[in-house]
Amino acid sequence: MNGIWLDYLTALFATVSACFWVISARVNFPYGFDMDMELQVAAKKAARLNAIAASFAAVAAALPAVKTFGTIMRWIS
Repeated sequence: MNGIWLDYLTALFATVSACFWVISARVNFPYGFDMDMELQVAAKKAARLNAIAASFAAVAAALPAVKTFGTIMRWIS
């Protein structure tokens, strides 16, 4: 198997991250007179979705490093 599952996990986390960013981009921001509360709620929702997407992206970016580290450790031992 040789770490192929890490490649699959990387693709999975990257895909989930992209999905959350698409959902975040589709948050409806109301506009108009006296829409402060609705705008605040929409901004919080978008920020929360962006944070989740960034977390998945960070894991997706770290997994290849884990795979490389495992390969190096096998070479050393």
